[in-house]
Amino acid sequence: MGVTIYILIFGRNPYAGIEEILKNDLEIPEEASAELRDLLGGMMNRNVLERWSVQESLNCYWLNQTVDMSQYEFYDVCD
Repeated sequence: MGVTIYILIFGRNPYAGIEEILKNDLEIPEEASAELRDLLGGMMNRNVLERWSVQESLNCYWLNQTVDMSQYEFYDVCD
């Protein structure tokens, strides 16, 4: 689920392959908000004991924030 959110937001896969997953830290683009960084870091933590559960992820602020859609035009969000 974390990889899917990453791809939807940034338009690219966070990892090039299994070796990169095992050896490199997750790189989140600088333009990501602190709340999105928190969500992705929790969901994609390599340590299974520290990785967020589905319930922890669903309780994250980023997934529950209110968005005023009147501030956006369709093409501002989608190319």
